[in-house]
Amino acid sequence: MDDLSLLEHLGEQSARLCEVTRTDSASVMRLLADLLGPAGSTALSEGPSWSSGIADDHTPVEFSVAFNTYGGPSLRILGEALASPAGTTANLAAAYRFIGAQADRFGLTTSRLARVRDLFASPDPNAVFALWFSLVFPPGQQPEFKIYLNPELRGADRAPDLVAEATRRLGVDATCTTARTRGTSSTFLNTTPSDPTWCIRPAWWTASTRASWRRSARWPVAVRVRTPAGRW
Repeated sequence: MDDLSLLEHLGEQSARLCEVTRTDSASVMRLLADLLGPAGSTALSEGPSWSSGIADDHTPVEFSVAFNTYGGPSLRILGEALASPAGTTANLAAAYRFIGAQADRFGLTTSRLARVRDLFASPDPNAVFALWFSLVFPPGQQPEFKIYLNPELRGADRAPDLVAEATRRLGVDATCTTARTRGTSSTFLNTTPSDPTWCIRPAWWTASTRASWRRSARWPVAVRVRTPAGRW
């Protein structure tokens, strides 16, 4: 097993999931290859080049299956783009290269992301992560994308003001105010606006502390991008 590359190992893990969710495995592997870049060819025996918080063993990809009432189960991938060599700033650049490639490939609209991108453009070298992705594969449809921006990217002390400015730019100031004044440790606040080009998820339990599940006052900002047909 140690002779396998990271990408090959993830391919073996996803194969059965693709089968049960009726997902095109070739599409999954292409997106994983784009996401991981050069890191995908790293041998498992070498260990992780970056201490990703996606999984407890620092693997930059985590698989899950979502069940719903309006269709069959969907394969989901939480992932982090890695540069070579990896680092917060380099990974952020790799993440935006991935976004650009997928926007061109699938015709994604990223105008909402553009409104807040500069707020998350100067990472603290000690930040836990720069940007994470959620890739969803609805049966028989093209993939859907969601982007997680780290409010602590410029330091934990600046996170509240950064989120406030991001929500102001996206026109959802009330969401931020409500979450900060009424949020609890078990509360996730999901907005469902009439214009489905974005989603903000303030929370006390956050993706940035997923591995340890320790309490935090971090506010992950998730921005979904839209296809030309208006679907996520």
